[in-house]
Amino acid sequence: MKKIAFIIIILAPFLLMCQLAKSQTPSWVNNPPSKRGMFVAVGNGSSTSASIAERKAVLDAHVNLAKQAEPEITTVTTRLANDLRNKSTLEPRVKVIRKTVTANLQDVRTIKKHTAERKGIHTVYVLVEMPKTSVSKAIVEQINHDDELKKALAKSKTYKQLATKAK
Repeated sequence: MKKIAFIIIILAPFLLMCQLAKSQTPSWVNNPPSKRGMFVAVGNGSSTSASIAERKAVLDAHVNLAKQAEPEITTVTTRLANDLRNKSTLEPRVKVIRKTVTANLQDVRTIKKHTAERKGIHTVYVLVEMPKTSVSKAIVEQINHDDELKKALAKSKTYKQLATKAK
């Protein structure tokens, strides 16, 4: 009986700390808000260094944003590729644009950050957002940097819609 009481006395503070740690994590970490016209993502990172933990969290959030944006980027660039008359030489350029836009997200903004430290380990959560129009803007910018591609797509319905959306 004494052993059971001793175990309960030892485990109670530990269980209480675990419960407190869970309750201290903001709700947006597990349930990110949705915003019209925005991609929203959460990232987390841990390290003995607070700054490294934050960089890991931001990188993780960017990866999660890219996963959300990638289907839209793929759809738009596929439509652009279908609009090309000379696919054999220009289509690979559209594929490069697809990869470039996915890898280099623009207009990403950190809207919330939560930091916790336990036993020398820093854990950081970040909530980031990016306007969906940033995808259109980035694709249009990439096309505009390639004169031959721009000339081939300038009159296409897809490009015109994309350029309008990007403004």
